[in-house]
Amino acid sequence: DSFDVITEIGTTPSIPVTVNITINTGIIVRESMDLRDLPASSTVNLINNGYLLGLGGQGGNGHTTANGLAGGAGGNAVFGPATGRTFNVTNANGRIWGGGGGGGGGAGGDGLIGGTEPASAGGGGGGGGAGAGLAGTGAPDDGDWGSGGDGSNGNAGTRALSGPANGTGGAGGFLSGSPNCDAGDGGAGGDWGTAGSAGGNGSGGNTGGAAGAAGKAIELGGGSINWISGSGSPNVKG
Repeated sequence: DSFDVITEIGTTPSIPVTVNITINTGIIVRESMDLRDLPASSTVNLINNGYLLGLGGQGGNGHTTANGLAGGAGGNAVFGPATGRTFNVTNANGRIWGGGGGGGGGAGGDGLIGGTEPASAGGGGGGGGAGAGLAGTGAPDDGDWGSGGDGSNGNAGTRALSGPANGTGGAGGFLSGSPNCDAGDGGAGGDWGTAGSAGGNGSGGNTGGAAGAAGKAIELGGGSINWISGSGSPNVKG
C-alpha cells in the first residue's frame, strides 16, 4: 500500500508546484508515502512530528527436502521525489523508519544424521514494521525416520511485533523432535530498518533462504534530500 500525494491532490499538476505536508504529533502513517510523480522543479516541504513507517517483510518458508525460501524485503517509509525536485525534510520531532526484512527459511535435511528420511526446517521470522511481517511456515512433518521415531516438525517463525514503539523482528522457527536432525532453523526477522537473518543450512548441500533486505526510511529515486533537522538515529532508521 502507499499514500500517493498525487492521488490526494486529485490530479497530476502540469506545472511545478509547492507541496507542504505536515504530519502532526501522534499521527502514524502505516504505508509508504509516495512523492515520485510530482512535475519537475516542484518543491516538497515535509514537516514530520509523527511516525512514517514501512511495512515488515514476510519470513521465508522452511523446506523439507530442498533450499529454504528467501525472506521478503521490508517496506520503504517514503518514496522521495525524482531528480530535479526540491525535497526539504524537518524531522526533529518525528520518526521515519523503514520496515525490517524477513528472516530466511531453513533448508531441509536428511532427518537423522546419516539417515535417509527428510527432516523439516523452520520458517523465518517476520520483519518488524508498521504492519508486522508475517511468519514463514515450517515445513510439514515428513513422517517416520525408518526407525519407528516420529518425524521432526519444523516450527513456524513468529510474527513480528508492530507499532511505533516496538518493531522487534519475529524469531525464526526451529526444529522439534530429535536433536540429531540436520535441517536448518529459520532466520530471525529484522527490527526497524534492519535486514533479516538468513535461514540455516541443511544436509546434502541444501542452503537456507536468503535474508530479506531492510526497508529504507526514504528511497530517493534519483533525487536528494535537504535535511532541515532530524536526519540521524533514532529519528531515521533504514
